[in-house]
Amino acid sequence: MGLGQELETLRNLKDQGILDEDAYNAAIAKINEKFGINVGEDISNDISADDVQDAEIVEDGPESSSMDNPGQMGYMYSSPNWSMGVLDFERGQAAYNRIYNNNEFAADANPGMEYLCLYVKVERVGLGDGDMSVGVYDWWWKIVGDRRNIHGGGTINPEPELHAELMVGGSAEGWITRECFAGETGLMTLVESPDYTPTTIWIKLED
Repeated sequence: MGLGQELETLRNLKDQGILDEDAYNAAIAKINEKFGINVGEDISNDISADDVQDAEIVEDGPESSSMDNPGQMGYMYSSPNWSMGVLDFERGQAAYNRIYNNNEFAADANPGMEYLCLYVKVERVGLGDGDMSVGVYDWWWKIVGDRRNIHGGGTINPEPELHAELMVGGSAEGWITRECFAGETGLMTLVESPDYTPTTIWIKLED
């Protein structure tokens, strides 16, 4: 039974006196949970089956919680103790220029690989398992692409480089370098918070 049909059935049962107010509201709450929407009594009276025939049941976790439901660049995503995001991303000639204009002695990427540049931001929003200050490092970020390999390598980070010792309430941002297979597509970054029980955050870098 679709959402529109369920709402219509509930309204009919209520109108006939079969469902009292409490039972009706409890049924609406279950529909909200099932379809991942917020249907109130006043709203449901105006919804038809045609209006909601394309509604989908929400089964994924929150955005950024998995590689099937990654977050977007330009937004911050939070774990209990950290908020992290990717604000900019470069690959190809743009990444090459940024790396080698910053340090002409940076090593070339290994054969079959290419370098990426990510401008990232980190905020420490909770104490968690850490000390008064916690070091923020580029190795928190890894790259995954269409070939489903996890890449953790990189080279010398351009300036301003991401590195900080953060207390609760502190933030830092800067460039890091990562690598992937040359020409690899569907790139995402996987960020793991430095807690004893890490939170993983997935952010899509390109379609």
